[in-house]
Amino acid sequence: MKTAFCSLKEAIINIISLYIPDPERPFEIFGDVSEQRNALGGALMQQDPCVSWLRPVAFASRTLTKEERNYPIREKELLAAIFLFKHWRTYVSETTTVWTDHESLKTLDLTAFYAEARGRVGHPYEEAKRKADQKRREATFVPGDWVLVHQKVFESERLPSERKAKLSHIWYGPFEIDKKVGEVSYELMFPAGVRKYPVVHVSYMKAYPVSPEDPPPRVLLPRFEEAEWEVDRVVDMRGKGRTLEYRMVWKGYSETDTTWEPPENLKNAKDAIKAFRELRRLR
Repeated sequence: MKTAFCSLKEAIINIISLYIPDPERPFEIFGDVSEQRNALGGALMQQDPCVSWLRPVAFASRTLTKEERNYPIREKELLAAIFLFKHWRTYVSETTTVWTDHESLKTLDLTAFYAEARGRVGHPYEEAKRKADQKRREATFVPGDWVLVHQKVFESERLPSERKAKLSHIWYGPFEIDKKVGEVSYELMFPAGVRKYPVVHVSYMKAYPVSPEDPPPRVLLPRFEEAEWEVDRVVDMRGKGRTLEYRMVWKGYSETDTTWEPPENLKNAKDAIKAFRELRRLR
C-alpha cells in the first residue's frame, strides 16, 4: 500500500505539462507507429532553457486505415513522418529535427516540406506584424496640447450605474498634457479630486483642438466612486418605484449640467430630497 502511494505521489509531482513554444527556437518531432494498435502518432518537443531538457509542446495521433495497415513498416514510418509534418507545418523549418526508429528514413529528403513550411510560417507572422503596424499610433503630442481620454482609463473608478449605462460617454476631458513619459505615454494634468494615475498610454488618447484665443474648455469627468459631489438642490423627479429618479443641481455647476440620479446614488442628499418633496407638496 505504501509503495503504491509513493508511486502515485511521484507520478503527480512529475506530471508532464505542455510547454509554451518559442517560435524563434528549433523544434524536434518524435514519431512512431504501433502495429499492435494500428495507429501512428508523435510529439512536438522543444528544449526548455530553464531545465535543459526537452519539453512536450503538442501531441498528435490517428488510427491507420484498412489499406494503410497493409503497408510495410518502412512506409508506415514514412506515413507517420508525413502526417506529423503536415499537422505541425507552422512550426517546421530547416532546423527541425525528426526522430524515428527506422534506419532507412534517416536519409529521407524533406526539402519540399521545409519549403512549404517556410511559406506557411512566414505568412502568419508577417501578417500579424503588418496589422499591428497599421493600428500603431505614433506619439505626436507635445506638452501644452489638449487631449481626450478613453473611458477605459477610468473604468475601475466610475460609478456602477455609469458603467452600465448604454449611452455613457466614451471620451472624457479634455486634459492638458504636462510632459511626455517614455516613448508612448504622457502625464496629464487631471483636475483636483481625480485620484487616477495621470500617466496615460497614447492609444487611449486623441487630440482635442483648442485655439489660443479660446478660454480653457470645461472638463467632462466620469462620476467617480471615490468623489463626493456636493448637492445644491433637487429640481425635479420622474418615475416611481425602481424607476424613480431625481434631477440634481450640483454645487459649482450650472443648471445645464444637471443629472438624473436614482435614490441609491443620493444617500447623503436626504435633506435636499425632503425639501424638494415638501415644496412640491405645497404647490
